[in-house]
Amino acid sequence: RETSGLKAYDGELRPGEHDRIGVIPSTDPVESLVSRFAAARQCPPRPAGLTVRKMWGLPCGRPRFFLSMMALVTTQAIVLHTFPYSESSKIVRLATPDHGVMSVVARGAHRLRSRFGARIQAMSEGTASVYVKLNRDLHTLAEFDVTRQRRELAADLARYAGAASLAELVLRCSPEGPHPEIYAMLQGGLDWLLEADASEVDGVTLAGLWSIVGGLGFAPTLEM
Repeated sequence: RETSGLKAYDGELRPGEHDRIGVIPSTDPVESLVSRFAAARQCPPRPAGLTVRKMWGLPCGRPRFFLSMMALVTTQAIVLHTFPYSESSKIVRLATPDHGVMSVVARGAHRLRSRFGARIQAMSEGTASVYVKLNRDLHTLAEFDVTRQRRELAADLARYAGAASLAELVLRCSPEGPHPEIYAMLQGGLDWLLEADASEVDGVTLAGLWSIVGGLGFAPTLEM
């Protein structure tokens, strides 16, 4: 029933309820968001005169959780680059076969008891779980389970320089979207640098760069 121009959602308007419920104007932009969210949850639409606060039990009239919905994706990834982000976190650039190059923030990565520990290092490879925000370039890293860390590359300057060149090429030139062939070339080039003899490192680096350039579509045509 209706009382003072308000219609209760459950059909009953309890004493004092009119003091806590205000009417949202029909021009309020949150109306369309609530209708879409209700349809997604298979909930009945909000009756006229009932506020978002009453319907969803929010402390205010804006469904903030609707605007912050994120999807969790899990993919193989190689760490291309990291740099600090605030005192406790870092931004990580990941090469993935399914989503191309991704930028993620590892919150609390610099803390002593961080769940990431020392696992997020350049050239490390593993399974990344990422909360992807729609229409955003920076996402949130939830987990990173290392399968290969490639610490041996850091022990040799020439090998590490070669690996960094491969990672920089993928980071700077890889187009958006999934490119599993580029990921496979980077993975193979890093492993090849680990196994190569010291005298072969320069040649292996050039071969890896050449293969990635060709995969990106920039390989020159050679005439004999």
